[in-house]
Amino acid sequence: MKNKIAFIEGSLPQPSPNETRLQVAWLGANNLVLSWLMNSTAKEIRGSLLYFSNASNIRDELEVRYLRSDGPRVFTVEKSLTSISQGSNSIIEYFNDFKTLWDEYITYHPLPTCSCGIMETCTCAILKNLADRQQADYVMKFLIGLHDSYSGIRS
Repeated sequence: MKNKIAFIEGSLPQPSPNETRLQVAWLGANNLVLSWLMNSTAKEIRGSLLYFSNASNIRDELEVRYLRSDGPRVFTVEKSLTSISQGSNSIIEYFNDFKTLWDEYITYHPLPTCSCGIMETCTCAILKNLADRQQADYVMKFLIGLHDSYSGIRS
């Protein structure tokens, strides 16, 4: 059961045919992952995926089909984040509303990931700096929407 995500990511390539034992093991694990993917896909979509022979190809196909930027929704979320305020809500209600919007916002604006492998040896801490900036934005946007009675917290 270990390392099955590597089949979906495509990071565990199929061994060459002359490596019979590895080839057999790889095909068995790949077929297991294919089965999992097919059984967790809607029936309406499943039929168009039947002829893919490896899990990473299915993932690539689904990504091309369904991973589109949802421009109008991104616009709505960003606009809501700039205008959300506590108003007459309790701080708990305001926080929950804000957090829900923020969580959706960061799904559209995730922190970048390294695809070249340099991050393991990176010494500039760029990802930490970006995460810190994202957290500071989160706090600032939350404070901006707080009721004026909390003005002491803002300063």
